[in-house]
Amino acid sequence: YSANVSSQNSQKLRPSLHYDKYRLTDRRLSRVQVVKMSRRLAGLEKQNAERRQTELVLFSLLLSACLLNGWLWIRR
Repeated sequence: YSANVSSQNSQKLRPSLHYDKYRLTDRRLSRVQVVKMSRRLAGLEKQNAERRQTELVLFSLLLSACLLNGWLWIRR
């Protein structure tokens, strides 16, 4: 009888261990997903910074060209 009770107790414990195993797996997957998303976000932030720098240079060149054209037009 005691062997039967101990096997029933071990069967009752197995689902919680099984659940804990899946919960740990879910945590690992979540951590991996968070790391991937962080890397993607960092890449997007880097691209955005580079794009802003490029826009600043192009805007400066455009403004310089407009000022030069205005000065040349006034001197006519």
